[in-house]
Amino acid sequence: MKKNIGITVLLLIHVLVNAQSLIVYNQGPSYYMVERSDIRRYDNGKFTGLTSREVRSFISPIKAPSGAASAVKDNSWFSGYFYVLEETKSNMQKTSRGLSDSIPSTFHIAGDGKMTVVDDNGFPSYRSFPSYPSKAVLPGESWRSEAVRSVDPYNTGIYTKMPIYIEYVFSGEETYKGEQVYRIKAKWATRYGVQYMDYYGDPNLKSASGTHNADILVLKDTGAAILIRDTMDETFTYKDGSSVRLAGSTLLFTEFPPAVNKEKLYTALKSLSGQDAIASSGELKPQSGTDILPLPSAASGKTPEGSSLTKSSGKESQSAIKSVLPGTVKSGERESVKNEESVSINKKDIEASLHSGLSSGQDSSAADENNTGVFVEQLDTGIRLSVRDIRFASDSAVILSEEKWRLDEIAKVLLLVPDSFFLVEGHTAATGNPSGEKKLSIERAQKIISEMAARGIAEERFLYAGYGAENPIADNSTSEGKAKNRRVEITILE
Repeated sequence: MKKNIGITVLLLIHVLVNAQSLIVYNQGPSYYMVERSDIRRYDNGKFTGLTSREVRSFISPIKAPSGAASAVKDNSWFSGYFYVLEETKSNMQKTSRGLSDSIPSTFHIAGDGKMTVVDDNGFPSYRSFPSYPSKAVLPGESWRSEAVRSVDPYNTGIYTKMPIYIEYVFSGEETYKGEQVYRIKAKWATRYGVQYMDYYGDPNLKSASGTHNADILVLKDTGAAILIRDTMDETFTYKDGSSVRLAGSTLLFTEFPPAVNKEKLYTALKSLSGQDAIASSGELKPQSGTDILPLPSAASGKTPEGSSLTKSSGKESQSAIKSVLPGTVKSGERESVKNEESVSINKKDIEASLHSGLSSGQDSSAADENNTGVFVEQLDTGIRLSVRDIRFASDSAVILSEEKWRLDEIAKVLLLVPDSFFLVEGHTAATGNPSGEKKLSIERAQKIISEMAARGIAEERFLYAGYGAENPIADNSTSEGKAKNRRVEITILE
């Protein structure tokens, strides 16, 4: 009898030890992250309506920035853009979403989930959340950790960082959408203005208080949080006596894009643009020169050895979005996808080519002479197709019938990346009416999306924005320059 009891105790100890789980953050590949909020808003105690906002980000791993502390110089650095979207639902149908802001961010995530943000622009909204204990835990065990929330209740563009102290409870392991995940519960109280003030935040924010309860699903193999539902009720009080109460929920979820067949994509881009190379850029405004990134050989499916970068004639725009840091890695420098059909660009090869003095001989002005008038650029955010001198009816978003064939060719390229998202940006020539130009550029971006949707590409995969004549790439005083400025840019987000 005693022997049986002893065996039972040993088996129980074995089960308990093996039921312990050590949660470690080790996320490597690029990913999409969506933050979707549905909030009831009360201004000065009076209900003022429902607020819906979505922030969609496209994040990729990068090398540690040169200025990073030695303690965080590892492979857990990420860079990307956070796109703040306006809701555009129509009869509860999924539609494209208007872009109200585009915000760059670079950050590091340690193994315990702690986040360090560089060049802080307010995003991510949740930092060091979730965080993990240093030892393995059993279901029902708890731990505490500090995190940070970035808030802007009045949408002023000034983000206030609030430290929060979170209590976590480990619920155990389960299966979610075919993946093994850990479920974690979290709760905290909002307490701002009593012992802490963010002197770089909103100077008019006096205090904040409230409660949060979150349910979290974390991938077992990487520690990446793939689903967080945060239910909140908190009030922000300002120095002028006004207050804002926000009550509702925020849903955060992560998606991982599948590998793209780059050989087929690059071959199609070459056929579309007539270019033998993709321009590689990374500055906010047009510069004196643009790097040229040679396309992989269609025959081999690999980047040709000795491929080079060379300066163009300087006629083309560089990235519409500023690089976050010197040393931020371009899309082509990311880790190769483990897929025989996928092609990636090796940074060492690029750097070697830069110093070798080799030249591909490709001029960025080639887009002006190709059949489709499409110029292809590799940006930090993805591959951008700049459709030059697209012809609309005068002062309208109606596309002339002779442009339909060009739209057909563009759609064929986008259909090669069936799981990607696209950013469509409209631009006009300067006519002396900035508000009218911006409105028209938005309408034309929306029109391009509807044309792509008619060709089989789901509308909800598009984001859009219009900039009017704010970002010219040529001289508006000439008809040739105006034709170049009158363009629509479609970025395959990576």
